[in-house]
Amino acid sequence: MGATGDARTIRLTGDILVEYVVSRARLLVFSIEVLTDQDVLVPGGS
Repeated sequence: MGATGDARTIRLTGDILVEYVVSRARLLVFSIEVLTDQDVLVPGGS
C-alpha cells in the first residue's frame, strides 16, 4: 500500500490496483486497474 498526498493506492489482489481518497467520511474511488500478463510480458523474438 502506498500513499502520496491525499490519494492512496492499494493492491487488492495480485492483479487489481485501486486508487482512492477518504475525505469527510466519504470514500472516493478514482481508478480500478486490472493487470494481466499482457501488461508485463514481452513476446519472444527471434
